[in-house]
Amino acid sequence: MTWSATVLVVSAITAGACTEQRIDESLGSPAPSDRSGAPPTSAPGADFVAAVASVDTSTLRLGAPFNTQFLRVQFLAAGLDAAEAACAADRVAASVGPDFGDRPVSEVMSGIGITPDVMLPCVPIARMSQLAAAGGGADLARVPPDLLRSTLTELASAGFEEAGLTAVEATCLAERVVGGADVDELADLGATFSLSVDRAAAELRACVSPERANQLGG
Repeated sequence: MTWSATVLVVSAITAGACTEQRIDESLGSPAPSDRSGAPPTSAPGADFVAAVASVDTSTLRLGAPFNTQFLRVQFLAAGLDAAEAACAADRVAASVGPDFGDRPVSEVMSGIGITPDVMLPCVPIARMSQLAAAGGGADLARVPPDLLRSTLTELASAGFEEAGLTAVEATCLAERVVGGADVDELADLGATFSLSVDRAAAELRACVSPERANQLGG
């Protein structure tokens, strides 16, 4: 396989791995059941719940450790095995340098740093060809549930904090929202996950005091 062909294979793998846009877009959108109207402004926590719907998680900058883990999830979803995905994610992060930690979530799979010379030590040409030939795109069911759950929880926590919760409150709420999914539901949750106003409102009181809930209601 020529170098130019290898570039095309890497491009095919990274294109197939881009589950993040669906995750990011759904994280920043109300659930379908919420689109018929705004949340009731009289309910405790209503201002916070409305803020959740406006959070755009694609703009969040969560640092190199999260970006590396997020990239690893994308590579696993594309069909790399655990060793290949971990190696490739680490090498991409190292090749980009400090700027990798400054990337917003939407740019983790931008392709910068995901090049044949970076990928080949982790994914040989024959393996790349096999993955490209298999096609089928990314599938989050290939990602170990614990890894997918922790990644979604961290992303959700950052979104809740952006919406106005403290770090402790946001982590609590994210763990309840994401933790409610069983192993069989995680892949679907990863593809369609939404910080819906209904779900946030239902779980909010488990993570904040009544006084704090009222405060969040404006």
